[in-house]
Amino acid sequence: MGTVRSMNFVRVALCALLGVIVMIASACAQGEQAFSASERAQALEQLRGAQQTDYNKASDTKIGPVDRADYFVQAKKAELVSKELEHGFSVPRENIEDALAVPREPRTPEQVAGLITKLKEARQLDDRGIRDYTVDPVLAQDFAVQRQKTNAVINDLEIGEEVPRDQIHRALQVPENP
Repeated sequence: MGTVRSMNFVRVALCALLGVIVMIASACAQGEQAFSASERAQALEQLRGAQQTDYNKASDTKIGPVDRADYFVQAKKAELVSKELEHGFSVPRENIEDALAVPREPRTPEQVAGLITKLKEARQLDDRGIRDYTVDPVLAQDFAVQRQKTNAVINDLEIGEEVPRDQIHRALQVPENP
């Protein structure tokens, strides 16, 4: 049973890490702001502290595998952004703020219900996008794929499964409606 849990944790962590890499790569294409030397040093110090805290939480066997994966992903974000800053790359403030964010504590039933409501609203927008773009199969397909992601997260939350926060965030995204 322990081996299965470990493998599930590794799978969740790897999927979440892949999501982080894609998210950071897409954010690199966005506008970036310059930092002063003191701001860069302060950000590096905060990122190193966040990274250590997140790695400690990720190795805590008292929390569930999904929460551990969330902490692992946050630690990797902090590590990546730190390296970029150390090597003089220009890093958007949003990436730094995201890397410094601390995964929340486990969700209450009320929070899960609120997430499900938000996800159902996003699904309605996906449905509308599918209907609006029936003449353009590529756009309609984007909305249909997003709808499938959203449905999978809704279903998992409704049956009480733990869902990584990055996966919920991606499910809440609605394709751009031109």
